[in-house]
Amino acid sequence: MKLLRSIISTHGTRLTVIGAVALIAALSVSAAKLAAGQTKAVTTVSTSEPQELLRDIAAPKTETLSTPATPHVHQIMMEVTAYCPCAKCCGPKAQGITASGKLVTYNAGRFVAADRSMPFGTKLIVPGYHNTQPVEVLDRGGAIKGNKLDVFFPTHKEALKWGRQHVLVTVVD
Repeated sequence: MKLLRSIISTHGTRLTVIGAVALIAALSVSAAKLAAGQTKAVTTVSTSEPQELLRDIAAPKTETLSTPATPHVHQIMMEVTAYCPCAKCCGPKAQGITASGKLVTYNAGRFVAADRSMPFGTKLIVPGYHNTQPVEVLDRGGAIKGNKLDVFFPTHKEALKWGRQHVLVTVVD
């Protein structure tokens, strides 16, 4: 309505209310076409006879290329121990659910436990674990403080085989 009053006050008696409504409708159509990516220009308008309000402009279409964000990567020397879902590793009340709420079977049982300085979902690359593929931080542990990390294995035998290692862990932010 504000636009309609502005058009009437600008054009005075030369523009009827019906002509102003038609002009607003045409402008709405042009706005929709512009939003759809069609480049248009407004031509002069005569209120005595209907005209095409828009005409195409021969403008080359441009394509916007987006580049994926480069992840921030840094490395930390960490003491990495292994654990499994057994009562010996996780306590007698263990139910197979990580501190993040995911089941221990998530990602084929390949994830790590870290202290709170690494949020859940942080991706880490631990050499020698999960074919050196990135794994997520999904769990916490009472003894995991600072530069310590626990890697999860489905069986106690696999966890014992890993043991305790000092490795250069890559953090992918």
